[in-house]
Amino acid sequence: MKLSKKGRYAVTAIMDLVLKAPFGPTTLNNISVSQEISMSYMEQLFARLRKHDLVQGTRGPGGGYRLARPANEITIAQVLEAVDDDANALNNGNKSVTDLSHLLWDELSRKVALYLDSITIQDLLDQSGYAEEAARANQSTEKPLAGVVEQPNTLSQTKNISSH
Repeated sequence: MKLSKKGRYAVTAIMDLVLKAPFGPTTLNNISVSQEISMSYMEQLFARLRKHDLVQGTRGPGGGYRLARPANEITIAQVLEAVDDDANALNNGNKSVTDLSHLLWDELSRKVALYLDSITIQDLLDQSGYAEEAARANQSTEKPLAGVVEQPNTLSQTKNISSH
């Protein structure tokens, strides 16, 4: 499992996409501007996310991207695996007999992958408190909140993320 800047950008872009879901499909330009990530980089990320069936695009006026599945069915590990070139980057591939530390890196990589596979996009929303804000926005627009599933918050609720 590679923990890279590319992966971080992809998770951030997915979160931005979900938060803007009440207002319909979100354009890459909108995400690019709000996250301060270049448009060409966003296109590369979303091509990979689309290829892995995590997002779907709609062409034409009013088009953009939305999640391909509900937020509680997409894990952080799936997002990272979709955009990263090397799914096993914590293991540097050097497995010579003299390199005994590779067992440590293999085990660490496995634990990180399991942990990230246990966290969904919905979990991040619930933990951040943004799910409630998105639900309120959805009620005010009276449109279905695509990709966001309301669930009781079972994670610790530390709200240290400032509102925009």
